[in-house]
Order: sequence, then structure tokens, then C-alpha cells
Amino acid sequence: MFEFILRVYLSSYSKFRKAFTLPELLLGVFIALLLLGSLLSVLINLLIQERNEQILTETQNNMERAMRFMAEDIRQAVYVYDFQQTPTNTGSTGTYTNGNKLPYPLVGIPTGLIAANYIPIIAFWKITPLTDGVLTGLNCGTLSNSSYISENNPQIANGALSYQGECNALLYRRKMMSLVVYFQKINAGDSTDSSWRGKSRILRYQFDKYNPSTTPTTRNAGFIDPTYSSNYANWPENNSQTNLQNSLPTTTSTNPTVLIDYVDDPKSTVDTKFPACDSSQTRIPDNLSTASYSTSFYVCVTTLSTKSAQGSWSSPAGQNQVVSIYLRGNASGFPGLQVITGTNNSVLAPLSTKVNIRGVINENY
Repeated sequence: MFEFILRVYLSSYSKFRKAFTLPELLLGVFIALLLLGSLLSVLINLLIQERNEQILTETQNNMERAMRFMAEDIRQAVYVYDFQQTPTNTGSTGTYTNGNKLPYPLVGIPTGLIAANYIPIIAFWKITPLTDGVLTGLNCGTLSNSSYISENNPQIANGALSYQGECNALLYRRKMMSLVVYFQKINAGDSTDSSWRGKSRILRYQFDKYNPSTTPTTRNAGFIDPTYSSNYANWPENNSQTNLQNSLPTTTSTNPTVLIDYVDDPKSTVDTKFPACDSSQTRIPDNLSTASYSTSFYVCVTTLSTKSAQGSWSSPAGQNQVVSIYLRGNASGFPGLQVITGTNNSVLAPLSTKVNIRGVINENY
């Protein structure tokens, strides 16, 4: 009998416990929310980390592409400046905002590029091919053979600098000389550059001998051909330090173009792993002015400058130069990147490459 009563009691109690009480339900919901929140937090962190890795990888790939472009560009140079040549004749030179002298060839480029937020990194001369479209229809016979292009060049025989002679040489060579200068420009605080989100960017300035949109024999204002008087080292002056430019070029027709954004802050001290330049090289920028020094983008250039007793500069003939390029990116400012406060998770691994210049010093093309 006792066993029967116990079975009935347990059976009725079991039927009654098929439903949960309200506190039990609330406790269950609370525990479920805690577990779900933890899972969502882990998932969100994984998504943020994956997104950050994608952004860093994309930015680093862009840095590598920019590095390859610069390396190939510099490899075609015929003369690379070490920025050690500074004019003796101060009356024909420009200066930085702190009064330091501008080195060659920066004395001959637009003054708008010599500003506190423009850091000159490397300058060189290269040969730029002219396309058939530029040369098609060029009739040298219609040009004067007795009118001469204004240039202080007593070493060239009479007639070599006539407009007709220049035109014939252009058709034969199908090339022109170009001065290329790479700059690093700081983005922060520049209201005119609000579209650039990185710490800094790299700009490429190219000053061509001719303007392809006009008659190719019409030189761009301020262009002095260094091959005519072998004055690479102290361009745009001759070896007597006479300025050959009638006027400086303007940025209207030679605006620098942006090569890449998201270069690290030039004053950043986050990385000190870059090696020093060889003893035969000059580091650029190397305190060209108090504002012009970069730890995120710089080059090491074979030093060639020698100064004569008269104050003119020259470079040894028959020597190839070597240029080492160092670049570090920073993805800070990239849309979607989550920068962790107090860390350097946006800073990219540094890149470096060494370029052997194909051109030979003091060899005309």
C-alpha cells in the first residue's frame, strides 16, 4: 500500500513539474543572453580582425607596387642628385623657409614645391620617349635655320641650337630629357588635401623638355637641357654659375601627380630597423631643412659631388650610381580600419630595394 501511494504521489509531482516557474524562465533567458553576447563579441572581433588584415594587406600591396614603379623609374636615370651641391652665387638661388640654401636642382623647379609640407626625396634626369602621335606631321623644313634657341652654350658648334637643328635632332632621337623629383607631402592640417586620408603621400613631379600638347620643338618655360653644356651637377646654372633660366617653370603645366597615399608620418619613430646608408652614399633627406627629414620614406644615393676651387660642381665620368629606397606605410585613416589605441597596429612592415642606375655619368645620349 505504501509503495502504491508513493507511486501516485511521484506521478502527480512529475506531471506538475512539466512547466517552469517564472524565475526559472528569467534565469534561463539571462544565461542564454550572456552566452549569445559572448559568441557575438567573439564573432565581431573576428570580423574586425579579418577586415583589418584585409586593409593592411591591400595597403602593403599598394606600397609594393609604388616601390616597383619608383625602382623602375629611377633605374632609367642618367644622373641622380645627392643634394650635396649647393650654389655659391647666392644671388641666383632660392632658400627654404628657415633660410637654408636649396641644393641643385631644386633651385630650378617651381617655388610652390619648396614649402614646409613638401619634403624632396630624390631628383634625377631621365630620357623620356616621344610617341609617334606627338611627332606625326612635324615638318622641320618650315622652321628657321638661323634663329637660335636662347642658351648659354659656347661649346656647341654654330647651328646646332637652331630651331631646325633641334627639330631634326628630335625626329632622329625621338626622345627628350626630363627632370623627375619625388616628394613626400604631409596630409595632416592641409585643408586643400582633405581627400587624402593617410599620414602622408608621395608625389611625382616631372619637368619635360617639350610640351607634347604643343609643337614639340617649343620648350617648356624654364627648361635648360643639361646635355648641351654637361651641367648636370649644378643645373640650371652653367659651370661659371650663371643661371641659364629666364624664368622658373610653373606648376600650371607641370603639377605633381600623387603616386600613393597612406605613407607613414615622416617624423614617426615607430620603427628604427632601417639600415644606415653605406659610406659611399648620401642619405636623402638628410636634414635639408629643419622641417625636411623623413623616417618613413628616404633614399641612399651614391655620392658624386666634388667642388672646384672656383666653386663649380662636377661628377666623375664613367660611373654608375646605386640608389637604395626605403618605404614604410601606415593604413591609419583607411575607411573601416579599427586602430587600437596605444598600439601600432596600423603601421606596415618596412620595404627596401636597391637599384643600379643604367645611365652612366657624363655620357650624352
